[in-house]
Amino acid sequence: GGATVRGQGWSFLGSQTVGKDRTALAAEVGFPGLTLSVLRGLHSGVDLGGRVSLVYAYESIPTLLHPGIKGDVVARFSLLDAGRLSLAATAGLGFLTTFSPGYTFGGLSIPVGLVLGIPIGSALVASIGLDVPFFVTFGSFGGATVPILGGLGVEYFLDKSLALTFNTRMGPALHVN
Repeated sequence: GGATVRGQGWSFLGSQTVGKDRTALAAEVGFPGLTLSVLRGLHSGVDLGGRVSLVYAYESIPTLLHPGIKGDVVARFSLLDAGRLSLAATAGLGFLTTFSPGYTFGGLSIPVGLVLGIPIGSALVASIGLDVPFFVTFGSFGGATVPILGGLGVEYFLDKSLALTFNTRMGPALHVN
């Protein structure tokens, strides 16, 4: 048999944690805005970090183009690392604020997710993800929303410490006032 394909041994987008005492930084640009993130490896199977976003669409809904600010504390837990496949769970807790004409409202976000990582070669890793970025908004327009988002991602490692990523997530959202 041949050698096991493992990618670079870490991932920002996928399911391999960054590793004990290692730090990964990310800047994401796209829909619905700009996000800056950091992950720090607490040990080989757990990352802890945070992200701050400036958004131009209310919770990624393309018909509600309103600016906002989001912030989350995030954790990633390695559930399985079988060489050719790895699985991780993510969880977070944060806030969101949206600025609409005539009113501003805030809320609490509790995003959770699963991601399956599939190394394709030493420099390329694919991922399949399911995210549920649950959030509650307060005030007269308040309520609970449960988006159920699936999608694909690709990470291309330019070298051992630098990667370019492409990630998609889409799906329905259930809302209760």
